Amino acid sequence: MKNGVVGKEWNTVNSHGTWLYPQAIDWAIEHNLTLFANSDMHETRNAQNSPATLVLAEKRSVDGVMDALRAGRTVAWFDGMLWGKKDVVEPVIKAVVSVTAKEGKVAIENRGPAALTAAVGDKSAEIKPFESAEIEGASGEQRVRWTNVWVNSKENLETRH
Repeated sequence: MKNGVVGKEWNTVNSHGTWLYPQAIDWAIEHNLTLFANSDMHETRNAQNSPATLVLAEKRSVDGVMDALRAGRTVAWFDGMLWGKKDVVEPVIKAVVSVTAKEGKVAIENRGPAALTAAVGDKSAEIKPFESAEIEGASGEQRVRWTNVWVNSKENLETRH
């Protein structure tokens, strides 16, 4: 779905502000396959911008990692975006954010290492890693659309809080 080296070569598509394989993302999700974001490392690795695959292992062991890979419990992280199957990425987002509505505002705390962009209604805010932000004009139960979290090539993750 994402190879950090090929850029605009090897039949990639310029989509979502980067060169990737959106058709591979949708095909993998449709067929319940494991998602990967990586590089084949022809160049020196740039830790700041290299694609990464987050493996959601239940045990910190080779068997735990292999179990997670076989079960498809991965999230692809590249170019400021997270990509994953909804049933995998939604619990991750709900685990790293706190969303509360008070006094006409939605307060969002990001306790994770990836910046998140949240939209509530027609307003949005970027919440940097380990920081908080507020979005005006909300009350009661909130629907948050995470505009940099994708569950397929056309749909962002939406959570209720």
